[in-house]
Amino acid sequence: MALMAVLMHGRREQPVDIARTLKMILVHDLAEAEAGDIPVFEIGDRKRAKAELERAGMETIRAMLPEAVGAEVVALWQEFEAKRTPEARLATALDHLEVQVQHNLADLDTWEEVEYGLVYTKMDAACAHEPVLAGFCAALKARAEEKMRACGVDVAAVKARTGS
Repeated sequence: MALMAVLMHGRREQPVDIARTLKMILVHDLAEAEAGDIPVFEIGDRKRAKAELERAGMETIRAMLPEAVGAEVVALWQEFEAKRTPEARLATALDHLEVQVQHNLADLDTWEEVEYGLVYTKMDAACAHEPVLAGFCAALKARAEEKMRACGVDVAAVKARTGS
């Protein structure tokens, strides 16, 4: 994510504070170190409790750090979660894109079937605000489609199921 932020920084239409964005990228998943990773497609009690588990995880992390550092880390995490600032929107988009980059590099047999549809539903909204992000999103989708087709997945059916 950090490398993508640096490479896309100068190509964006809307300026961002790249240092703040990079800090946010570094801390955005810290809550998962305490709460555990909960996939976007998971349903059930853990998913419903995700926000509270992560908030509690960040409080645990804050308590381990010097006061000023802990406050900064939590503030950056909260900013990422709120997704209101240009920096948070960029970090969020890169978070979604980076997952697809990893999937595209992995063998298709490592994908859950639900992840086929996420190619069409997970990245678009987070990337729509910035042309360079939307273009990268389109390129990642095209690569995912090539991979799926090569492995016999009916891409048209997947797209139809997702309304794409």
